[in-house]
Amino acid sequence: MISVLRVFFLLVVLVWPATGRAEHQLNDFAYGFRIAAPEKTGLVKLVLPKTIYRHLVRADGGDMRVFRMDGRVAPHLLRRPDAEGNLNRTRALPFFPLHSSAAPSGGRDVRIRTDASGAVLILSPPPVEGVRLPAPAYLIDIRPMENRPAALRLSWQRHQPDVLVKARLEASKDLTQWHLLADIVTLADIRHGDLRLVNREIALPPGQTGFDYLRLSWRSGGDAITVEKVEGISAPQDSLPPRWWVRAAYRSHPETPGSMQFDSRGVFPVDRIDLKLSQGNSLLSGSVLSRASEQAVWRIHYRGPFYHLKIKDTTLHHDPVVVPETADRYWKLDIDNRQSGLGGSVPELMLGGRSHELFFIVERSGVYVLAYGSRKAAPSVPPPELAEKVAMQGAQASVAEMGPRMALGGPSRLEGPVAGASGRMMSLSTLLLGCVLLLAFFAWWVVRRLLSRGSMFCL
Repeated sequence: MISVLRVFFLLVVLVWPATGRAEHQLNDFAYGFRIAAPEKTGLVKLVLPKTIYRHLVRADGGDMRVFRMDGRVAPHLLRRPDAEGNLNRTRALPFFPLHSSAAPSGGRDVRIRTDASGAVLILSPPPVEGVRLPAPAYLIDIRPMENRPAALRLSWQRHQPDVLVKARLEASKDLTQWHLLADIVTLADIRHGDLRLVNREIALPPGQTGFDYLRLSWRSGGDAITVEKVEGISAPQDSLPPRWWVRAAYRSHPETPGSMQFDSRGVFPVDRIDLKLSQGNSLLSGSVLSRASEQAVWRIHYRGPFYHLKIKDTTLHHDPVVVPETADRYWKLDIDNRQSGLGGSVPELMLGGRSHELFFIVERSGVYVLAYGSRKAAPSVPPPELAEKVAMQGAQASVAEMGPRMALGGPSRLEGPVAGASGRMMSLSTLLLGCVLLLAFFAWWVVRRLLSRGSMFCL
């Protein structure tokens, strides 16, 4: 029986190392960046450069390691920069129609003041009974928002088939002195067949502060709309890494007419999609899809209009499409040829996103190395204490500086099978096979002992 246990122990020793993770060396990775760690020890943060996603093998960033000066691997943690606290928020704002032609210039027919509680009072001639005409101007109170809004979102009454109006936006601190924020802003709600073009938001110029009120008025001689709701859109509270854009490479082998395929040539964390239309006046309806590999199933991200139009001396371009973050490499654009104004040109597919933040602990100042790009490396799990430290002190972490890129193991490290779940499953399968063989050996041993005694099988 002791010999049986020895056989089992030998199998475990031979198989178990295949299920574990070997310590990696710098040469196991294709490229790296030198990190100048701050003199202050503790939690350090760095924002990954966009170029790193070009040579990553794993979409989860598992083929990255931070090496200390002595060659040991320092645990690290990756975090998305756009956490829930950074999401844009909206709030309904009080607004007041100014029913006077003198409203945009602050004439005598309209008086604006506040009462003791700070509420806005509008004193102007009432509109003609039974007739609801668009007001020539609207006063918007932005004080309910804690911080100055980054943009306004308007809803209006549809009183005409198509809406395309030009307006101007002014700001004031005391309702007396006004200064111009935007001379020409365009609001639109246009239909063409089954397509609909809508632009209801007005972006406020960055850097403009010190005002509590906005005045929206229509350009002289143009159309007007009846505003029914005004919302303020707040900017993200926390500072975010700047957004970057990459152009996906066009692949000239469409599956069907009207279908175009693209390759991002990396595992970029994409959360925005934009389509650059080469023709000056284009309006089309299409779908944008993606997949991680050429064998995977296409997943749809957006279906709707894309446009670049010039109407009444006004240029309109669709807003970038917001999508759930994905690191898919392959993309496809399916165009509805029945409503396409694209012609034979190929649009540019632009993919936008923000880089992840990487955290690690600096034990002493010096040079560290961020190595990346390896088919051999499997994802590493950060220790619970690091995750807890990032959750509590991430905002106060020191910022590390990155030097130029350097070659480590070279492009050959990007070739071959990817380490990961498949390798672990193979190791577990080997271990299971060893257990089956052990049981068979044990059964053979029992039968042999019984036969040697001759007690049960004697005829």
